[in-house]
Amino acid sequence: MISAYYVSDSDSSEEGAKENIAAYRRSLRTASDPLQLSNKQFIKNFRESKEVFSKILEEITTKFPTVRRSGLTVKQKLAATLRFLANGSYQNGFGKDFNVAVAQSTFSTLLSQTLDILEKSLCP
Repeated sequence: MISAYYVSDSDSSEEGAKENIAAYRRSLRTASDPLQLSNKQFIKNFRESKEVFSKILEEITTKFPTVRRSGLTVKQKLAATLRFLANGSYQNGFGKDFNVAVAQSTFSTLLSQTLDILEKSLCP
């Protein structure tokens, strides 16, 4: 199911619009699991198989700090990082991507954190 989102400039303030966009991105992240993609789509988006993704996820999960209730899961952080690395850019559809809908400022923080953990875990 694909949902539409529209913020009217005349009906809401800029701050209210930002809150609405953040809520929309949260709902996209909650509703979508990248592992639910077909194998072909998964490889196209992340440049690796679901099996490799799952093994990496298993290896790094315990190395992340505890997630707030509304925060990103380790799976979402890994998916966002790998999607960025596969695509080479945040701007090419990433911010509105239905699998890893994350604001650019949030993504900058999680990218650094995830790459550090990946390097320490997989490249000792």
